[in-house]
Amino acid sequence: MISITTKSNKTKKKPTTNRGKNYHQRSDGTTYNGILLPTDAKERRAVRNKLSAKAFRKRKADTLNAAKQDVADCDDEIQKLKMQLQGVSVLQCLYSVY
Repeated sequence: MISITTKSNKTKKKPTTNRGKNYHQRSDGTTYNGILLPTDAKERRAVRNKLSAKAFRKRKADTLNAAKQDVADCDDEIQKLKMQLQGVSVLQCLYSVY
């Protein structure tokens, strides 16, 4: 969860109602994930959006890498089971001959 903090490390909650045009303007010292935000609301939103997009790309890459690892693990298991099945088939052929 991403939180917005000020210099005093107090978490600010997002407003539930629109309290006017300048409500979202905060004093200096506002940070977002440790990044100092600009005082202009439009610039602040752009910085938060970039940071959120970066975090999303990282989560997406982590998820994709985890899925690739799962596929590799399954491929290894399939290969191992095929080898076992081939060994059983050879033994069955040997026993059927005798």
